Amino acid sequence: MKDIATYRSWRLAAAAAGSILMGLVCLAVVGSLFFFIRSEKASWGVLLVGLFPLALGSGVLTHGVRRARESREQGCFLRAGPEGLALRLPGPAKRRFLCASYDMWEYSFRWDEVTSVTWTLGSDRARSIVIHARGGSLTLEAAWFKEPAAAILDNMRRAAHPVSPPIPKTTL
Repeated sequence: MKDIATYRSWRLAAAAAGSILMGLVCLAVVGSLFFFIRSEKASWGVLLVGLFPLALGSGVLTHGVRRARESREQGCFLRAGPEGLALRLPGPAKRRFLCASYDMWEYSFRWDEVTSVTWTLGSDRARSIVIHARGGSLTLEAAWFKEPAAAILDNMRRAAHPVSPPIPKTTL
């Protein structure tokens, strides 16, 4: 099998930095609101308004931490060949520790197990590659890879059905 896509860790690190910064800004707003509430004896309505940036900030911050951890993963790949498809990539967020942890996906499929491979089109960051197999489907984020989703699918088709070598011409 050969690599059909390149894991792009720097893009995940850049996205993580933005998410962490945004989460810290939201938490700073919450901190200043609670300081205001304590010093000015504000109403409970102001306290309830402060809960929204707290929830938003903690969610965005943990997403950034998870992305930063994903960007440091080693040995991630998406490979294909005539025998099938193999991948090792970060999986979805787990519910423990504020969703900042994840499992590594390690799958290999034979081509007869794969029913179809599609890609979804949204904004540039919302593209994903969906592998439909007999046991279910697996969605891969296109942001993980250097190549665009269409190029990855093209590489996958070429790896699955390699062109036979040309027949040599003989002289009679």
